[in-house]
Amino acid sequence: MIEYLVACEYYNLNPSLEDNNKSKDKLKIKLKHPGAFTEYCKQQGYEEVNCECICEALKSKDALTRKRANFARNFSHKECKCDDV
Repeated sequence: MIEYLVACEYYNLNPSLEDNNKSKDKLKIKLKHPGAFTEYCKQQGYEEVNCECICEALKSKDALTRKRANFARNFSHKECKCDDV
């Protein structure tokens, strides 16, 4: 549930959650470089973040790029199936 709220906050989505939980605590993450992975994908020649860009980034030698790609795959592109990773 926390991951869902973080992803919704990151991508500026308004989740319609039922009030099953009385606590309204959210995990707050301060993004140091919002849009950095989108910028990476554009530099690689993609128009936006998509499965191909995510799979390519997961093979990167840069650890930060792999982390950003994994975050994008987990929260916005769950349908991505990267074979070699």
